[in-house]
Amino acid sequence: MMYVFSIRLPSHIVEKIDQLVEQGLYANRSEFIREAIRIHLDRLMGLINNIDTRVVRRLRNYPEDLKRIEEKLIRALEDG
Repeated sequence: MMYVFSIRLPSHIVEKIDQLVEQGLYANRSEFIREAIRIHLDRLMGLINNIDTRVVRRLRNYPEDLKRIEEKLIRALEDG
């Protein structure tokens, strides 16, 4: 099952994504975003699987930690 999300991205990020699509590396923007999220989730899950359970609980309990993860995702998208 696929879900549809509406997101806002800065124009400079969209321009970079469009360049990759134009170069044929991705079929479209959605394909790029799905892969970027998949890669980031794999990295995070790898980290979480190697972290003590207490740390995982802390991440779940502190919105500022989640905000930091979100900011890292945005930076990863910006860096391509």
